[in-house]
Amino acid sequence: MLAYPVRLISRMDPLKYLFEKPALTGKLTRWLLMLAEFELKYVTRKSVKRRAVVEFLADYPIEGGEDVEFKFSDEDLMIIAEDVWKLYFDGAANQKGFGIGVLLIAPDRSHIPLAFKLNFEVTNNQVEYEACIIGMEAAIEIGIEKLEVVGDSNLVVSQANGDWKVKEEKLKPYHQDLEDLIPHFNKVTFIHVLRLKNQFANALATLASMVEIPVSVKLRPIMIEQRDSPVYQHVMVINEPDDGHPWYYDIWRFVERGEYPTDASKKDRIALQRLAAQYIICGGNLYRRSHCGMHKLSIYRAEAERVIKEIHEGVCEPHMNGKMLVKKILRQGYFWSTMETECLEYVRRCHKCQIHANLMHVPPLELHQMTSPWPFSVWGIDVIRRITPAASNDHKVILVAMDYFTKWVEAASYTTLTAVRVAHFIKHNVIYRYGVPQAFVSDNRVHFKGRAKEVMEEF
Repeated sequence: MLAYPVRLISRMDPLKYLFEKPALTGKLTRWLLMLAEFELKYVTRKSVKRRAVVEFLADYPIEGGEDVEFKFSDEDLMIIAEDVWKLYFDGAANQKGFGIGVLLIAPDRSHIPLAFKLNFEVTNNQVEYEACIIGMEAAIEIGIEKLEVVGDSNLVVSQANGDWKVKEEKLKPYHQDLEDLIPHFNKVTFIHVLRLKNQFANALATLASMVEIPVSVKLRPIMIEQRDSPVYQHVMVINEPDDGHPWYYDIWRFVERGEYPTDASKKDRIALQRLAAQYIICGGNLYRRSHCGMHKLSIYRAEAERVIKEIHEGVCEPHMNGKMLVKKILRQGYFWSTMETECLEYVRRCHKCQIHANLMHVPPLELHQMTSPWPFSVWGIDVIRRITPAASNDHKVILVAMDYFTKWVEAASYTTLTAVRVAHFIKHNVIYRYGVPQAFVSDNRVHFKGRAKEVMEEF
């Protein structure tokens, strides 16, 4: 009888076993009766520790204690932040031209973007030097003393730091000009970063290289605005004059005092007289007469926005179309001059109306069939994007041609794709096997420039 409980007690707390066991026998029952007179209660050890600390602090509070002041020996020492500017530079060279992008970042995190287009031919390294030097010249004009130059060109940064020697003759004048600009600063450091961390300057350089700006055109600064919501969720802006008056200001002044605008012609005055005949002033508000006998209150921009939103997606959320919305507003007794246009524009941008609207099964443009009349008469040819990583034979580009009738595919891979190789692919993979086709369809004409046309004409 005792072997089973003794083996069980050895694996657990005996007090917990005594107080939690529903039915006990033998000596365990006598032990429990002996302990019952003390009104003991079993709790876990962690709870005992935490409760003991809490009860001790509650029973013996600290009275009359003084506030502890932490005094540091260096509390009068202030940290002075250096006003260091950052200069991000990058250059772009492509088929459209050459461009430079520079981004100056002030200590207060304000950004100054600069972009320049080069109308002369340079190499990739030269355009990087051009960007770095022009950016440093701009910093000198602003009066910057401490500058941190950041770029993704390892060659320019390493040569500026003196880690690499300048061996190319074309780069020596640029490096000398860079060395002459360094003494104008109290402190200059050159840092190399990856291209991913230099995207702003890279975008400016690419934009400057691809845009053709005529000499007589005045280009205003580019404004980049950040938006956190789609365009249809923005508040609609109703067009009103910029002079601070509502759209009915001239009508109000003519009805009240009989005055015309200062720059109004004779024709404009006659039109204003006919228009003002439909309006009256009552109770300090301007109303438009209606044929049904109910006058319409003329409202301005803020009120018009609130009325449109409340009637279109108010408590009942009817979400009616634009014309019905105009009629609803007129029945409520409101009017403004451009209400029909504004209501149609608001409904067109409503997100829920776009989701639950009827599907338009009619295509926006006329469909054109791309099928060929017989096999291997019309081929579509295109280049698959660059393969990363490259294949074992260092091939990175795949040229694919597909027959529109049979959907047969011919493909070949190359390290670099040129016009001659494209012509060779067409001759050996298409013409020699399936005959001369009627047409080739492609959206990339770059690979067909150069000698491709000459090779095809010789064939």
